[in-house]
Amino acid sequence: MASMDIFEGDAFSIIELTRALENIPYKPATLSGSGLFGPRGVRSRTVVTLRDEVLPERIPAAGVMILRDGQPGEPEVTLSPLRYHYQHRAELEVVVQAGTGRASAFDTLIAAIGTAMEADRTLGGLCDWVEPEAPASVDLPIEGAAALKAAVITVVLHYTTTGPLA
Repeated sequence: MASMDIFEGDAFSIIELTRALENIPYKPATLSGSGLFGPRGVRSRTVVTLRDEVLPERIPAAGVMILRDGQPGEPEVTLSPLRYHYQHRAELEVVVQAGTGRASAFDTLIAAIGTAMEADRTLGGLCDWVEPEAPASVDLPIEGAAALKAAVITVVLHYTTTGPLA
C-alpha cells in the first residue's frame, strides 16, 4: 500500500489548495454577493451580564442581567477586634424579551439565578452569606417590538470587614 509522508513531502500544499479554490465557480468571498443567502440575526443562548450599565437596545434571547452595586448601609460595629458587619443591599435587574415564551424564558432564568446562589452562598468566600429576596416581575410592552418581562431581585450580602474601605 502506497502512503505519503505528510512530514517529508507536502501532501496538500498551499499552492494546490489555492489553485483548487480559484477553480470553484462561486468563490467563498463572492457567495454573499450572489443573492443566494441573506443576512440573519444570531440568537444567543447566553445571558448577557453587566455591572452598573444601562439596558442595552438589543436583548439576547436568553436575557440580560444587570448588577447594581447598591448601598452598603450602616454597619454594625464590634470592638476588640474592630470589625464592621454589613448587610449590603445590591440589586440584580433581570430582563427577557420575546414575542412568545417570554414567561417560561424568564422563569428559567430566575430559577438558574436561584440555583447558582444556593450552590455558593458565600460567593467563593467573598461574603459570609448571600440572601436573595423574591422578585416582583412586570411585563413592559414595547411599541414595534416584542414585550419585555423584567424584575429586580434584591440580594442582601452579609459580610464583615476590618474597615469601611477594606
